[in-house]
Amino acid sequence: MGEYKLEHIFDQLFEHMVVGMIFFTHPNTLTIDTIEQICNQEKISKLSPLVATADLVSHGIISAHIDDKQNVGYEITEFGQYFFNTVCQTNIYARELCEKVRGYLL
Repeated sequence: MGEYKLEHIFDQLFEHMVVGMIFFTHPNTLTIDTIEQICNQEKISKLSPLVATADLVSHGIISAHIDDKQNVGYEITEFGQYFFNTVCQTNIYARELCEKVRGYLL
């Protein structure tokens, strides 16, 4: 595996974490439009927010809900809360990244 490919995979994994942190730091249900806006602010460019969101749903980090108007919203699950709480408690860099992502949501 080439160095470029490893760097690209690392960047994608990092961006997955950032998208997960968006859900972790946001108190309300998010729409895909809101997720895309925050990802643009965070300069998520190696990974589509749609792909990251689908992956996070499949891993049980977030869940999807359909409201009365048939709009899809996403929110963090209890497992996702536990996961990111643990990561942020044990890693100062993750905690700082959560603070930065939270700043975009205010």
